[in-house]
Amino acid sequence: MVGGDSGILEVAASSDSDITTVSATLTATDGTTTVETLQLFSGTAKDGVWQSARLKDLPYGDYTLSVTVTDTDGDETTAQAATDVVFRRMTRVKQQAVTPATLDFQHSQVLATGTLVAFDPRTGDETPLAGTEVRLTVGNYVVSKLTASDGSYRISMAAQASTPGEPVAIQVEAYDPNALGLITIYSAAIPSRLYETRVRLDKTAQRFNYGTKLVVSGIVEYLDGATWKPAPGVLVSIDYDYANARSGSDGRFTLTYPFILNNDGTWHITVTPSEQLNPFLVSSQATFTVDVVNKVTVSLSSSGLDEFSDLRFRGQMSSSSSVLPATRKIYVQQSSNGSSGWKNLGYFTVGKSGAFDITGWVQHPKGYWRLYFPAQTDYQAAYSKTVHYSRIETRIVSFNAAPEPIRKGSYATVKGTMQTLSGSKFVGKSKTRVYIYHRAKGAKTYKYLGYTTTNTKGQFSKKFKANKDGYWAAAWFTPNSRYVNAYSLDDYVDVR
Repeated sequence: MVGGDSGILEVAASSDSDITTVSATLTATDGTTTVETLQLFSGTAKDGVWQSARLKDLPYGDYTLSVTVTDTDGDETTAQAATDVVFRRMTRVKQQAVTPATLDFQHSQVLATGTLVAFDPRTGDETPLAGTEVRLTVGNYVVSKLTASDGSYRISMAAQASTPGEPVAIQVEAYDPNALGLITIYSAAIPSRLYETRVRLDKTAQRFNYGTKLVVSGIVEYLDGATWKPAPGVLVSIDYDYANARSGSDGRFTLTYPFILNNDGTWHITVTPSEQLNPFLVSSQATFTVDVVNKVTVSLSSSGLDEFSDLRFRGQMSSSSSVLPATRKIYVQQSSNGSSGWKNLGYFTVGKSGAFDITGWVQHPKGYWRLYFPAQTDYQAAYSKTVHYSRIETRIVSFNAAPEPIRKGSYATVKGTMQTLSGSKFVGKSKTRVYIYHRAKGAKTYKYLGYTTTNTKGQFSKKFKANKDGYWAAAWFTPNSRYVNAYSLDDYVDVR
């Protein structure tokens, strides 16, 4: 055959005398034979190349071939061809190419191009094979595509290396509609090369409040000769692959950790080569530290303001790290409107468990209250929810027991004024009972003596027999939750 053209037979022959005839006998599988006479095509009669005319009438099929050569001396030699002649339409590839010659980070895309045609040995014509499947295999992965209307194909695939740095097997195959199977167009092991990498972070240490998501940014670079260059399209990950990102064309990346951090720690940004990801890069890592400023929570389970003007808070102090600060002072704050003008009334210290149950007297029992934890190193400031209570202030003023000193058995007169707050002023509370008490000198408890009723100005006065040295006092008790109780100051009277 001429250059793989099974439509023309070609025989090279030589003899010590001129060759007169060269004939070829084609024997089909069914036993029929066809004899073709070949003509001298090149060379001399003693040493030349003989060709047949195109076998345009030969039926398609497989043939064995024997060649008989006769020279002027009458010598005749017959030889059997080593291979059969396949006489049928055949698929051929033209302008076939596969690039690159070496796979690396800069050249990781394998590209196969060419054109498929069907060759007819009877006519010698080539017809484009449109819609024919072509497969590109790179390592362990395959991609396929159909040829265009002109028989051309262009298939690309990112190289994936099971053993980075080692040669990668590349194969191009096409479906041959004449042979009803795949034929191999190209097969080779292309060498690959690795590049060193590094990750440079914009910040190697971060401090932020609990509840803020961790955002890490930087640039990935690869070493090309002696120069570090931006590495585009490289997959980087944060510890345990909780977050991944690909670098941009300038090698830059930004990673957002999807979970809320509640502890300080050391973290890593990693370039990890694998068969599918960054196969021609060497692994590298950058380390950074995180300092999380803990969130503190001051939660109230209950609160209340009683008739004694005692404010009570029950609750729990906790932190996002489950570790409470060493100093656990919590301040009680009050505001008249609940939005501004907050004032510290005092503080208490929470125990190691974080639980608290505290009660404290407040001078003004109407307003808004909350608990406040000031910010400390590694701990954010915190506020409890705001609670609102409203009781009317009361007081007993100008309380006095007289005369002083007094003779034993004589009557002492106790008097004063009972008032309640109205707006911004205290006014007398009329027609209400005020209770009188006495605590003898050296005693621990008060003894109830009786009560008196205020006049229209809130004033009261009553006489009691004085038998012992001691302290006199008056009290008014609220009949409902509108007020707080009122207590006078003690007044000491010397009985002689």
